[in-house]
Amino acid sequence: MYFSPHITINLIEFHENFHIQFKHFNDNPKSIYLPEKWVPHCTLANRLLPDKLVEAYNYCLYRNDTILGKIQEIGIIEMVSKNNASIIYSKSLKPNKIS
Repeated sequence: MYFSPHITINLIEFHENFHIQFKHFNDNPKSIYLPEKWVPHCTLANRLLPDKLVEAYNYCLYRNDTILGKIQEIGIIEMVSKNNASIIYSKSLKPNKIS
């Protein structure tokens, strides 16, 4: 279950630039997150038991108004196990203030 953002050229360029900067970490040429394969989305829920998936779907069904937002931080995670990830690096993307 996910929300789909309004796809802009800035979003696509941001994603492509990310992959250019971190290409030496890409060890999966079949990844669905690579440019040309990626479907921009914001995951709301995954790996739910069937009854919880139905509950989440019904909750979201009537609460899908447009959500405005900005990317404020980006991070790299390591999947420790199927249901657990640890943050390796995180960077705030706050705009630089000019004095």
